[in-house]
Amino acid sequence: MANKRILVTGATGAQGGALIPLLLEQGFAVRALTRNPDKPSARALYHRGVEVVAGDLDDSVSLQLACKDCYGVFAVQNFWEKGVGYDREIEQGKRLADAAAAAGVQHFLQTSVAGCEEAGNVLHFASKWEIEQHIESLSLPFTMLREVFFMENFFEPVMGNKGKKAINPALVLATLDGCLNKDVPFHMVTVEDIARVSAAIFAAPETWLGQKLDLASDVLTVADMKAIYRHVTGKRPLPIKIPLWALRLSNAEAARQYVWNNEVRWRFPLAPLQQQFPFLTSFESFLRQRLNTPA
Repeated sequence: MANKRILVTGATGAQGGALIPLLLEQGFAVRALTRNPDKPSARALYHRGVEVVAGDLDDSVSLQLACKDCYGVFAVQNFWEKGVGYDREIEQGKRLADAAAAAGVQHFLQTSVAGCEEAGNVLHFASKWEIEQHIESLSLPFTMLREVFFMENFFEPVMGNKGKKAINPALVLATLDGCLNKDVPFHMVTVEDIARVSAAIFAAPETWLGQKLDLASDVLTVADMKAIYRHVTGKRPLPIKIPLWALRLSNAEAARQYVWNNEVRWRFPLAPLQQQFPFLTSFESFLRQRLNTPA
């Protein structure tokens, strides 16, 4: 794999940061895209043998240079980043795909959202669907990795958490309890599982090129989650529910997603994924890892 270079966007973020060590272990050369190559997290990548380049998803020239001589691209855009949102995320995704196509990239792995083709008024789903459609219009070999709710949201919520403040997982559970119907099977995934599956996809292009993969690590109702939370922590969940009307006051976009989860919902099964990727992390295992609680 040493002659195959992969450009990782979001290299100092959660998804890119989790993927890079796995690509290095598989023998890929890695080029990391970052706005600031001098920040400590970027310098740490350099000391691990990663080629670190300056670039920005809003700058076409930097993306063209970054994609040059790359076999693959790991493409991630963040709707929730301050100043991004719907229109700018679409522009960023299209800009990167155009640069990759022009450079002759042979495997473009786009992180997306499961169910985005049925986005309705959920903007962070609809933006991914627009990006997917643009990628498919190009002569660009692709895989779409379609993600769901991050388990990490229980500790460092992404959706609307612009200050990136840690939060009590019991509060997130109370939000889900108040916003999701009790019978809704709620799909969740871990960042580490996204990285491991992404590495597997790059290692087996003959299997994954042209494919769209809906990915979840676990599927549970809120009642299931509450029971697991109590089992792992020994604590009762909060005796409150945060209703949709209250969430709309602080985060209308997240509220729209939960309405979507109630009315449309993710419908793909977990069992085939567990068979294909036996390392997938259950919600209980995730909580135990984060809270350092032995089984």
